[in-house]
Amino acid sequence: MARQFSPRQALRSRLILLSAAPSLVCLLVTALTITWLVGDLQRDLAERVLRNTGTGLEQRIAELGGRMQGLAGLLGRDPRLVQALDADAPPDQEVLKRMVRKLRRAEPSIWAIHLEIRRPEQPVRRWGYVEGCDAPPDAPCDLPELPAVKGEAVLELPGQARAVIQLSAFLDQTAAERLAAAYAGAVVVIAAGEVRISTIEVPGGELGDWAPPWLREALAAERLATGRLRIEDRDWLARSTPVAGHGGGPRSAVLLLLPMKAGTVPVDETLAMIVPVVTVILALAMLCAAWAARRLAGMLADLAEALRGLGRGDLSVPIPAAPRDAPREVVELTDACILFWDASAERSRLLERLRCLANFYGLTGLPNRALLGDRLELAVAAAQRDRTGLAVLAMDLDHFKEVNDTLGHAAGDEVLRIVAGRLRGCLRGTDTLARIGGDEFVLVAPGLEGPEQLSAFAARLLAAMKESVEVAADHRFIGLSIGAAVLTPGQPDARPEALMQDADLALYQAKAEGGSCLRVFEPKMDERLRTRRALVADLRNAMARQELTILFQPQVSTATRRIKGAEALLRWYHPQRGMIGPDTFIPLAEETGLIVPIGAWVLAEACHVAFGWGGLNLAVNVSAMQVRQASFVATLEGALARSGLPPECLELEITEAAMLANTADTLGILSRLRSLGVRLAMDDFGTGYSSLATLQRFRFDKIKVDRSFVRHLASDARAVALLRAVIALGSALDVTTNAEGVEDEGQLSLLRAEGCEEAQGYLFGRPMSAADFRGQVMMQDVHAA
Repeated sequence: MARQFSPRQALRSRLILLSAAPSLVCLLVTALTITWLVGDLQRDLAERVLRNTGTGLEQRIAELGGRMQGLAGLLGRDPRLVQALDADAPPDQEVLKRMVRKLRRAEPSIWAIHLEIRRPEQPVRRWGYVEGCDAPPDAPCDLPELPAVKGEAVLELPGQARAVIQLSAFLDQTAAERLAAAYAGAVVVIAAGEVRISTIEVPGGELGDWAPPWLREALAAERLATGRLRIEDRDWLARSTPVAGHGGGPRSAVLLLLPMKAGTVPVDETLAMIVPVVTVILALAMLCAAWAARRLAGMLADLAEALRGLGRGDLSVPIPAAPRDAPREVVELTDACILFWDASAERSRLLERLRCLANFYGLTGLPNRALLGDRLELAVAAAQRDRTGLAVLAMDLDHFKEVNDTLGHAAGDEVLRIVAGRLRGCLRGTDTLARIGGDEFVLVAPGLEGPEQLSAFAARLLAAMKESVEVAADHRFIGLSIGAAVLTPGQPDARPEALMQDADLALYQAKAEGGSCLRVFEPKMDERLRTRRALVADLRNAMARQELTILFQPQVSTATRRIKGAEALLRWYHPQRGMIGPDTFIPLAEETGLIVPIGAWVLAEACHVAFGWGGLNLAVNVSAMQVRQASFVATLEGALARSGLPPECLELEITEAAMLANTADTLGILSRLRSLGVRLAMDDFGTGYSSLATLQRFRFDKIKVDRSFVRHLASDARAVALLRAVIALGSALDVTTNAEGVEDEGQLSLLRAEGCEEAQGYLFGRPMSAADFRGQVMMQDVHAA
């Protein structure tokens, strides 16, 4: 049955029960307490009324005795009575009768009068009259053995005689009924263990079963007692008062009976008014409590429903406002629910934000590598299930590094946002474009089965990147290299990881071929990748195996052809592959970070060799990665200190790429190098687009003209003009100019004529060992001598 109630109804019922329960308990306790208190009060009141009534009866008897004594005294002052007594003449019986009846009008309880005269040496003479007794004077009437009250007066007569006047009052039926009526009860007179007078029906004769033990004991001990008794199926409160009998007879007792409710009628009436009022008040309190509980249950049920909704993550659930007269606790609970709603909303927002951060790049809004992996797995499974094609395109931006190096990372981020927007505009509804890091993007394109479809789709992507990108008030052309891996229909063993690897290999091939093109994966690309990985693994162990060696190429003065120094060139003699050129392994070293330990080793070895050259200059190439190392200056200082080579004999050749990244940090490192006394040369000058800006930011000691300018001097007038401009620039800046790749006398003559100060190339000597270089220097000295 309870299951049929809704949670709201169940809560309301429980609250109503809980709120009404105290009132019900209070009502029950009040009823029990009132019953107990009333019973106890009634007993106390009845006993108090009985005591007061008994005391009143005793006082009345005492007052009666006093009146009797007073009346006897009045009789003693009656002259006629005194005269009769003194004459020793008995009063007339009629006189006594009239006297008693006259006294009875004053006190109805008076029944008898007795006169007594006592003279010395004479017998006592007595006269008397008892109401209702017509016996002659010499035959006095017997008095009843009932409780009596006497009053005496003693008269002193002449001749030492004494007269005693005695009045006697007895309790008869009439007097008993008057007493019973006066006290709203009953009177029972007991004498000699028998009931003599009773205003109610009581078994006559000796005391029967109706007399309780306490009454029997009180009568026997002739003492005052109070208790309860039952006569004829009626309960009474009783008070037994002992009274002396007549003429020295046995003592009697007046038993005053009061009903059990005696004295409690006002209490009952008061309670009759109070109890309904209290009941009504409690009933109203219960109704008010039930109403308040119903209202409170409604509030709490609404809040509970809102909290359940919030627990399910439903933020559309409204939080009901607390009424103005709502309890403070409900208001606080409502405020807490509002805070919980705010916290839940913030939690949902943060969870959504975390989900986005976990699956999307905030910069471009594209899926990241983790989400790409999930979608690629789904796409591969769908293609295998539906036997359709699938293409995975790995894309990399061309010339993006130059933007980062020249314009900063903020400009690079803007380029990424623009590129992402352009690529997103080329997508179909089923495609997934993701950015997996840096300037690398991956596109999952279901349904591309044939080469024509793939080529057309790639052409649309390449076309979107042909337009220049405006960034930092500059226009840059950012190319796009694409490598694709295709899952043909019905290919059951394809793995998402393998497709990604194949697309990366194809991308590597596209970059190697100049970029801005599409290359589709072919099995032979995997062979080239394995070869590259093997070279990287061998390069890591090349120094330990002593496979790296340093050769030296002379640098000469164009005017005198004397050797001024040499450039240290690194070579790798592989045990299986033979001589591996620097154009092959230097890029690998820079990509893997091995260029840092290799470069430190070259510096240390070259400085150690150049220490014995007698002041000739040593030129060492330094990569951009080395210059950006915070420990590079310390590495250089250690190499100079260990070799003993003077700093002014060392010349560091730095490419423009080292100047483009982290310009402020790079300039700081170069300034520290110059402060050591080391000379600095800009290598491959003219191959970049910011050479002039580089010369403006930092003063170099030498400019090395790239061999591409020297190679075409004999056949290209524009090459001569460019060379002339570079040499003139160096002369204007007071910077030494060195030309690389001089191979014949004609080139040397032209360089000398244009004012180039230094040259190096095969004309003066190929790269050689340290011993051969020292030999060539010694032969030069011999010829000069």
